[in-house]
Amino acid sequence: MKNWLCKIKAETLGKKIRLIRTSVILRNSLLIFIFAFVIRSIPNLLTPYPIGYDTIDYSAQILNWEQGLNNPDFLVQTPLFILVAIFIHRITNLDPFVIVRFFQPILFGFLISSFYYASNQVFNWASGWAFLGAIIFSLQTVTLRISWDLLRNELGLSLLLLILSQFKRPKSPTFIILTIFVGFTHQIVSFILLAIIIGLLFVRLWNNQYHQAK
Repeated sequence: MKNWLCKIKAETLGKKIRLIRTSVILRNSLLIFIFAFVIRSIPNLLTPYPIGYDTIDYSAQILNWEQGLNNPDFLVQTPLFILVAIFIHRITNLDPFVIVRFFQPILFGFLISSFYYASNQVFNWASGWAFLGAIIFSLQTVTLRISWDLLRNELGLSLLLLILSQFKRPKSPTFIILTIFVGFTHQIVSFILLAIIIGLLFVRLWNNQYHQAK
C-alpha cells in the first residue's frame, strides 16, 4: 500500500515539475518573441520605405502571384513564405509592401524564440542561460542583417532550430511536417538539414559497427 502511494506521489510530482518547466519555456519564449519583435519593428517605424533588396522582390512576387503560380519552376524556388504572403494578400487585399513589412518583425521574433527553445531543449542550457543567449543572439549584426530582407532564410533557420529538438523522434508527425516545410523555405537551409541528417546517420552507423566489433 505504501509503495503504491509513493508511486502515485512520485507521478504527481513529476507531472507538476513538467508542467512548471513547460510554463517557464512558454513564458520565456513569449517574452523573447516580444523583445525581438520590438527590436525589429524600430527600423520599420523610422522609415516608410522598404528595407532591403529582397523586400522589393517579395512584394513583386506577391503582386504578380498569378504569373508566379503558373511558372513550372515555382515549387523548385522554395516558395513557402511567398505562398503564405499571397494567401494573406488575397484575403485582406493589403499592399504587398505592408505584408512584407508586417512579416519582418514576426519572423525575427520566431527566429529568436526558436533559438531559445533549441538552446534549452537540444543543448540543455539552463532556462536563464538560454534566455540570455537568445537576447545576445537577437542583437548580433549577422542576425539583424538576415532579418532585414532575407525572410525565406529566416523562416527556414527558425524551422531548422525547431527540428533539432525532434531528432530523437524522427518518425513523429512534427518532425516529418517541419522537414517538409524546411524543404520549401530555402535551398541553403534545406542543404544544411540534409547534411545534419546524413551526419547523424553516419554517426549512428559508426556506433553500431563499433559496438558489434566489441
